[in-house]
Amino acid sequence: MNKKVDSQPGIKSSLGNIPFAVTENHNEVYYYWNESGLKNSTLFHIDGHSDMDGGNRAYYEGMPKDLDVYGGEKICCKEDYYKSLSIGGFIVPGFFYGIIGSIYWLNPHSEKRKLQYMGSAFSREEGNNIEKGRWLFAYEHWGFGNYPELRFQARAKYPDYFKKGFYQGRKKNIKQVVIKKEAPLILDLDLDAFCCHKFVHYTPKDYDGVNGWRDRLDETIETISYLQKKPNLITLTLSSSPAFVPKNLSTEVLESTLDGLQLIYGKLSNPIPLG
Repeated sequence: MNKKVDSQPGIKSSLGNIPFAVTENHNEVYYYWNESGLKNSTLFHIDGHSDMDGGNRAYYEGMPKDLDVYGGEKICCKEDYYKSLSIGGFIVPGFFYGIIGSIYWLNPHSEKRKLQYMGSAFSREEGNNIEKGRWLFAYEHWGFGNYPELRFQARAKYPDYFKKGFYQGRKKNIKQVVIKKEAPLILDLDLDAFCCHKFVHYTPKDYDGVNGWRDRLDETIETISYLQKKPNLITLTLSSSPAFVPKNLSTEVLESTLDGLQLIYGKLSNPIPLG
């Protein structure tokens, strides 16, 4: 394990020969995405929530005009940049800075929209627009400038993508997942994808996101075993809190998830503290 620097969140390890990191809060995985040096990656995001909000707009006010300068450094490369991101808004900067080129979102809780393709930076399909060299999702409010106006325009033009306030992609099954040969793969998991105490995207109002977590985990492990290539990086978030993974189950869910990942990718090089 590399020596931990002050700004490094969570724990750094490896699964087999794949770099692996575990964080408490989901925005913290951005640190490892940036540190990896990966570009134009396919992100396979496993979560009970999209995490594709605009997040804290303060960090991108004025972009892209002031894109390259933040205290004399590129903002994306600042070691503590992840601290300015929200737990629901850390994916957008990954797109903006070219770490991520396309995304699939797997929500094990949802029967209606279990696996969705959320689009690619390399095409105009599925409502995406490439504008002035940056990626702007037409169905999202990812405008880096006139935020309210762009959001209004997107809602007016693509109303179907805003049903119930969630972000919709195109429904897929695992055999339809395409990862380009040259594209790195980032596998990103949140334990609330399996066990979540409160509100989960694309589920009924009275949905119980805690019971049945083992079945959801087992199904997910089987699903990712069909991915076309091994990840270049795996990040995992605990989300242990009253709103997400109940604290009385967090250790058990983590341990079971690690067991499943090791079956596919190899042994954990360094132990992850449980509890």
